[in-house]
Amino acid sequence: MTNRRMNSTLRTAVRWLIAAAGLFGASYAIGQEVRIWPTAVVSAPEVRLRDVASIRGGNAWTAARLAEVVVNPQPPEYGMIVVDLAAVRSAIAGSKLNAAHVRLIGASACAVRCIRREPGDPPAAPSADAVPTVESPPIASAEAPREPAAAPVTFDGPPAAANSLEAAVREFVARRLPIDGGRVSIRFSAASASNLRQAEVGARFNVRSRERLPLGLVGFDVTVERAAQRDQALSVFAEVSLTRPVVVARRAINRGRVISSDDVALEERTFARADDLGITDARVALGQEAKNFIRPGGLVLVRDLRHAPLVRRGDLVHVISRRGALTIKSVARAVGEGGLGDAVTVRNDATRESFEATVAGERLVCIGSPSEVASQ
Repeated sequence: MTNRRMNSTLRTAVRWLIAAAGLFGASYAIGQEVRIWPTAVVSAPEVRLRDVASIRGGNAWTAARLAEVVVNPQPPEYGMIVVDLAAVRSAIAGSKLNAAHVRLIGASACAVRCIRREPGDPPAAPSADAVPTVESPPIASAEAPREPAAAPVTFDGPPAAANSLEAAVREFVARRLPIDGGRVSIRFSAASASNLRQAEVGARFNVRSRERLPLGLVGFDVTVERAAQRDQALSVFAEVSLTRPVVVARRAINRGRVISSDDVALEERTFARADDLGITDARVALGQEAKNFIRPGGLVLVRDLRHAPLVRRGDLVHVISRRGALTIKSVARAVGEGGLGDAVTVRNDATRESFEATVAGERLVCIGSPSEVASQ
């Protein structure tokens, strides 16, 4: 008799939870959903929310204001920064928008690569999946006015002569590479030696390159502009490499492992290719889950990481639903997996009934707004 009464009570609670899901879902749909991307590329002088996240739901006016919220007002001209959930919440709160109507989901932090575009360059087109990726910038001039570099740039070998072609090429490379505490080595071809070291007072060197990032074997197209003389066109070839500290695996990292500070370290590596520059900030990797096996000493790349699920398939999860002063707590089993803010399907093992809930924490899901559950 007692078991029947308990089962009856449990079935009633589950039906109420399912009904509450519809009620809360309908009311919550009027708010904004902000999905943080794991990576982004920014070429503007400041980082806005639209640069690191997609915004859906709610009214168009609020979405437009959210998109323009500045999450980092002074990013470096070149390099990597991390925009985490705390920074996003603080920026939204400071914008005088109602943060209670904003739902943050997706990655717990966004690794942002800053590549300042030259004046006159067209804006980057969004990628097909709406997540920004590193793309080939248009040809740019080394003579265009720029702000000072955010990080010191060092070059191997003796310094270049002032007002020389070599100095102009070095400046161009330093501006194009995402240097953050790194060191550049440039080996010019023997055929270019005489032109490189010649200094010309009053001459302007416009240096261009068609490579996305000037690494490896690079061809530079140079236009030398002299007063009252015809412009001279030159071609210069060089091998360019970049040495900088990057995140590597301190030991073998198996697929599915959540990365901790004991798993990674910073080591200097030399790069001659633009597609494997690595991560310079260990915070990008900490707390993330390895998508692939990473051997000891191997580079930890953004493409090898994903946001670690807080709820996994088969987990017993706590289910919380709240409506006004009424709170219902129960236990269910996760049918799928998801991170913070993701919708997952959970099943009551006693009744075999399934329903949708939102991940609000580790092995914790809620029906309704996660902010209401978090306040408990």
